[in-house]
Amino acid sequence: MKIIKASLKRLFFSSKYLIHIILTAILSIMSVKILKIFNNAVCFLPTEVVNAFKIGNNYNIGILSLRTLDITDRIFCDDIITGILSGSFSHCLLVFLITTFIGFEKKSGYLKFAIVRGENRNKLYTKYIISSAVSLLPFIVVCQLGVLLSLAINGMTEIQNINYVVQVVAIQVLMIIGIGIGVAVISVLTKNAAIICLCIVLIAPLLPSYISVFTKGKIDISKYLLLSRLIESGSMNETDIITNICLTLLTGMLFYIIGLLWFKHKDF
Repeated sequence: MKIIKASLKRLFFSSKYLIHIILTAILSIMSVKILKIFNNAVCFLPTEVVNAFKIGNNYNIGILSLRTLDITDRIFCDDIITGILSGSFSHCLLVFLITTFIGFEKKSGYLKFAIVRGENRNKLYTKYIISSAVSLLPFIVVCQLGVLLSLAINGMTEIQNINYVVQVVAIQVLMIIGIGIGVAVISVLTKNAAIICLCIVLIAPLLPSYISVFTKGKIDISKYLLLSRLIESGSMNETDIITNICLTLLTGMLFYIIGLLWFKHKDF
């Protein structure tokens, strides 16, 4: 536990981490304003351009992922609350947060020193994965508080189904942690992890559409990609909830196990 406490202390009090959290807060608080600006712009954009933002059943406009862009039909704010963690900006911030943390640990020599000192590699690897997951909690809390404040500022405080919203956000938190584990594993094992993970986060959600076009709709891999399901998670039903939990656990375990086997023999 000492390494977890020490590494988290270095992370939480680092200027880069604080910058990430402040940026998260700013974007979250501006989320409804950005949505309104985008909503006004939609009226002047060709349908093809608007549809380019659509991933599966949701429109991913970066700061939010929503079932509809017509804010005039949005009497309740459920979609916005469940849309903040499923927007691609959140995923990019997640990538930079974890890769910066792991990158600092590697660059400063803390990770290598622990190995040279004789730290058990299995425990060391696990501690860094856990630390990365824990580091996401303030990020998640700030996202949710920011979007609630944004709704309050814009006079949108009526929630239609609070039980559903809480349930969806809880599943989203689990999915975010699952993706965070994948990012942490890549960060520990590779160089230029930020670029690699950022490319994955931006490109992976688009793959199902391209593959579907080339296979004439016969193959749909979006149901197997955790990131794609996270983007569409704001509109999940009861069946999707079970599937998302299972896929998150499977994805996290797969990354963890493959990473552990690689980490055991990696030369730092």
